[in-house]
Amino acid sequence: MLFKASEANLICGLLANFRKGGDISLQYADDTLLFSSIDKNLLVNLKCILVWFERILGMSINFHKSEIVILNADPQTTLDISLLFCCTVGVLPLKYLGVPLHYEKLSRENVQLLVDKILKRIASWRGRLLSHAARLVLIKSCLSSIPVYLLSFIKFPKWAIKLINTQLANCLWNDMEGNRKFHLANWDMCAMCKEYGGLGVQNLKDLNVCLLGSWIKRYLSSDGKLWKELFDFKYRTKHPNILVARDLGGSQFFKSFVYAIKAAKMGFRWKIGDGKRVKFWEDNWLGTSSLATQFWNLYVLVNERSVTVSDPWDGENLKCIFRRIVSETLYNCWLEVVQLASTISLTQEEDCLVWQFNSSEIYSSQSLYKIVNFRGIHPIHYGDAVDDDMEADSKLDGVVPGGKKAGALLLLGEVERNHQEGNYPATKTFSLSILKIGGN
Repeated sequence: MLFKASEANLICGLLANFRKGGDISLQYADDTLLFSSIDKNLLVNLKCILVWFERILGMSINFHKSEIVILNADPQTTLDISLLFCCTVGVLPLKYLGVPLHYEKLSRENVQLLVDKILKRIASWRGRLLSHAARLVLIKSCLSSIPVYLLSFIKFPKWAIKLINTQLANCLWNDMEGNRKFHLANWDMCAMCKEYGGLGVQNLKDLNVCLLGSWIKRYLSSDGKLWKELFDFKYRTKHPNILVARDLGGSQFFKSFVYAIKAAKMGFRWKIGDGKRVKFWEDNWLGTSSLATQFWNLYVLVNERSVTVSDPWDGENLKCIFRRIVSETLYNCWLEVVQLASTISLTQEEDCLVWQFNSSEIYSSQSLYKIVNFRGIHPIHYGDAVDDDMEADSKLDGVVPGGKKAGALLLLGEVERNHQEGNYPATKTFSLSILKIGGN
């Protein structure tokens, strides 16, 4: 009914420029979100559709349990819409399927509510009559799993994880009010894998990164899904690929998603197909690291740092422009890059990502957790460390006269700096009404 009404322009949802009629609803079981413009005629049509739905199917919508959230509207308009739908007026963050939704970063007060709920559930398990080994089993099997659902959607701040860890540590060492006990080991040591000398308790900070990283796998295997199409439309995640996405102007969830990508990126390797999605210098498609890491001295001199594999390689020559004539040492490095590029065999298939930390070549949270849990691994993001005036540029041992050619096309020229690489559209103010419908 909603889609037919949208096709007839009787109602209009969110992001009309994304798809015709916009996104009208999100539904899981009886938990439903409806999106609409605040145009009065469209809202009246939406109300009529809901009434017809009740009459046709014999089901009733409990509007008293529903709430409506109005964005960018004056108080009188908000009151009129709430009277039309007979709903209470809600405020953001709006909780949907247990996850708080907000277009801005969640404040400490909002996160504190989630943390308090988790701490209340953990504190109910006192374990006063349990032995130390039994309390350890309780924490590993039950208590540390309580926040897992929210850790899969939200990047928890450090203070929140610290509060949860403190409660878990107090349970482990039977430290409670009126019965103070010394903690015989640092919690970071307890939260390491047994093979690394820890007790095997889950490290919530590392687990948070790994669970958020599982959205990369969902993204790669969710062709045709609404959320993936929205990501591609809003954040240009296909230009050229998801691993180089930027979180500028992104939602809270997308920023958490990009945060996990930076940690998981070290485990992915590209399998070359048509070469249109893989960055030649910055992505890992040959060996265990990118060409920018292996040939850093060349990378800082090349102009085309963000080109894909299919751009500089034509099957015979590797075309790159450098900002100055290179020394003989760097020229030899260039010949090595040319030799590596000669192994490229472009096909008609799309490039695909391969996970290197397990035999199935598919991302898993467990495999990444074992890597980052070993005292933590901080990957180097070379894209953020580039300095145009590097000290290496001034140390020239000599130049190659005439610019040698040895099976490669080496183009030497000046750099035309362009700092407008990522042009994002201006932020637009919009008016929107969100109707959350509860069950009976």
